[in-house]
Amino acid sequence: MSVKAALIDHIKWKVTDLGNRVRPNVALTSDTLPYCVVQQISGVPTTTLAGDTGFTDRRFQVDIYADDALEVQTIADEVRNKLSGLTGTLGTTNTATVRLVQMESEGDGYIPPDAATEFGKYRRTLDLTIHNLETAPALD
Repeated sequence: MSVKAALIDHIKWKVTDLGNRVRPNVALTSDTLPYCVVQQISGVPTTTLAGDTGFTDRRFQVDIYADDALEVQTIADEVRNKLSGLTGTLGTTNTATVRLVQMESEGDGYIPPDAATEFGKYRRTLDLTIHNLETAPALD
């Protein structure tokens, strides 16, 4: 299973306020607040002169959106507490084995409303790196 799918699954099952509103790359227009979007920012395999070692570091951005600044902070805290320092199994149904989930940074944001009749959204961004071991391709 992919690390990204396992990360999404882990957040869906471990963070109570989000339910199934955890999406890869972009939210659905039907998603109600609060919701979460997970994107892979980069992935770097570790190589040596002998070739690929199988170790990979993947950088993810987890954006949580809510209509209240305190709510978005509370949910972000729960996501961080469920992930930071995790080793072993990531996910519940879709799983991946990880060596470490490492929090890199956090930040706040606000998205203004599109129209005068709408409300804006508060955003909390968590950047994390997942260190995992995958099967290295065979050298010819």
